[in-house]
Amino acid sequence: MEPLEEKPTVEGFYQHCDRGELMFVECMSCGSKFAVPKGVCGRCGSKNVKWRRSRGVGRLITYTVIHVPPPQFKDQAPYVVGIVELREGFKLLSLIREVNPGDIHVGMELKVKFEKPNRIEWPHWGRYFFTPLKPEASSKTISML
Repeated sequence: MEPLEEKPTVEGFYQHCDRGELMFVECMSCGSKFAVPKGVCGRCGSKNVKWRRSRGVGRLITYTVIHVPPPQFKDQAPYVVGIVELREGFKLLSLIREVNPGDIHVGMELKVKFEKPNRIEWPHWGRYFFTPLKPEASSKTISML
């Protein structure tokens, strides 16, 4: 495995996605957390920023269903694009998959998944997307009888 860059970059973000890791950046000076990897905090201007690993679980705060896509997404329509607020406190734009667009709702719990690139041309980065977080089945059955 090649070493990952210490300094947050877009390429580094997608290198982590290739490894099944969703990363965000935290400012060590003011505590801001952000998804867009950059070397300077947008809130306080500090260069003291570091990668942090997300658990990849959050909730949908807004979304749209795309019915008329650009040509490269034509075979996927209709599809859902939304903003997910992760439990660590940052927001990330993402495709929402593995759910009927009619079943999507604001507040739904989601988890991240990853897929390997299927591109021949650059960039050859893995991609992330979100799916519904399915509640675990209870080990106890409650009887009303």
